[in-house]
Amino acid sequence: MPPFSSDQPHTILIAASMAYDAAALRRMLARHRFEVQTVGRGDEALAAVRGGNIALALLDVALAGSASLELCPRLQQASARPLPVFLLSSHTSDEERIRAQEAGAAAYLPMAFNAEDLAEKSCCTCT
Repeated sequence: MPPFSSDQPHTILIAASMAYDAAALRRMLARHRFEVQTVGRGDEALAAVRGGNIALALLDVALAGSASLELCPRLQQASARPLPVFLLSSHTSDEERIRAQEAGAAAYLPMAFNAEDLAEKSCCTCT
């Protein structure tokens, strides 16, 4: 993979309310020259996105807000450039998948996803 240009974001944001173990994902994404930043609250996620170096946000549905998952579009609006948001859910359902799509999520994944699959999907989405 070619190096990032100086103005290209290269950080994957993980916004999860529970103690999320990002170690495996961090190692996998490092192979693709991505860094990982973790936060545990919506306001922290918004601040990170406003910082301008976020290439992709992984957002825990439990943090995303009520039924309309309002933090998803708020993150996208806070970014100066297009920001793909992947919603993560510990209890996936078709209804929640539809709400994620309506909220503008680029993907809807189970919380226990395969790090290699996500790394590949991230690379395709962020470049």
